[in-house]
Amino acid sequence: MMNKYVSTLLYYLGATGILGGFILSIISYIRICTTECGGAHNYTLCGVSFECFGLIFFPVLGLLHYYSHGSRLAGFTAALLVAAAVGAEIDFILLQKYEIKSYCPVCLAIAGCIGLIGLTYLIGYLIELKGFLRENRRSDIMKSIQKAFLTLSFMLFGFIFAFVGVVKTNPLVAAEEAIKEKIALGNLNSPVEVYFFSDWKCPACRTVEPTMDKIAPKIMEKARLVFVDTIVHTETLNFIPYNLSFLINNKANYLQLRAALTEISKTNGNPTDEQVEKAIAPLNAKYNHINYADVAVGIKYFKHLVKEHDIEATPTMVIMNRKNKKSKKLMGSEINETNVMQAIDEMQK
Repeated sequence: MMNKYVSTLLYYLGATGILGGFILSIISYIRICTTECGGAHNYTLCGVSFECFGLIFFPVLGLLHYYSHGSRLAGFTAALLVAAAVGAEIDFILLQKYEIKSYCPVCLAIAGCIGLIGLTYLIGYLIELKGFLRENRRSDIMKSIQKAFLTLSFMLFGFIFAFVGVVKTNPLVAAEEAIKEKIALGNLNSPVEVYFFSDWKCPACRTVEPTMDKIAPKIMEKARLVFVDTIVHTETLNFIPYNLSFLINNKANYLQLRAALTEISKTNGNPTDEQVEKAIAPLNAKYNHINYADVAVGIKYFKHLVKEHDIEATPTMVIMNRKNKKSKKLMGSEINETNVMQAIDEMQK
């Protein structure tokens, strides 16, 4: 009777730990957290955030725990998962102590829940082993020892997996990847990418703009097209927020909006919001402000592309296959429909 009471108590303590861990994972996911959590959120496990692992791990463990009373296999599988989680949590705590140098209260609470679950399974194992020893059931004793070694192996595996798999993310790189997708036009699934590098105050760029206006729809049928603001004249910085806004929020009529912005650039190097809104009003378009963080990331991404493709003058077009890294560069008067479409066909091969 006592064993049954203890077994039930341990079962519900384990269930409480699982429920608590799941709730805390949700809290971590939606960032209801203290400032100490910031450092931990900059790390991922094999590219997946810790909280996403928790949102998967605890429901799976809960299901196994639920069936553990009627199935020894479910109970043992749950114990192995918990052992791996304990090993991983040891690594996470050491990471916070020695690398992040601050502790995340929510992360520690999740570790506490896993510790509680692990303790209930350990106590249950020890009670069972004690019974086998008292009754001198040697075969069951050997099986219990084998299970213990396998469980310890899973704990070691969890520690090593976390040690190898935990990587610090670069928020700026992630932001660049996000802006990269936001500003791309055309066939986003094509392996061919076309980058048009231009400066808003560059006279030569303006002469190519009508050509780009004509061939851009054809380019977008076959390739991903990116208009890259290249800072040759400092006035270009004044146009980047507007250009990024149009690329992100007005893709459908971007070419017409770009033409309107080009007209402004001919006479004004520092346009105001009111002037831009007046210029695009006939197109039934509206300028939507984007935050400074997106503008900063956009500028950084543009600079990265300029450096990556070794752009020395504007206008320049780079046509490349992102899979095999083959590329072709066209400059100035070389940017015409025949050359561009031929280059895209070459890159598709």
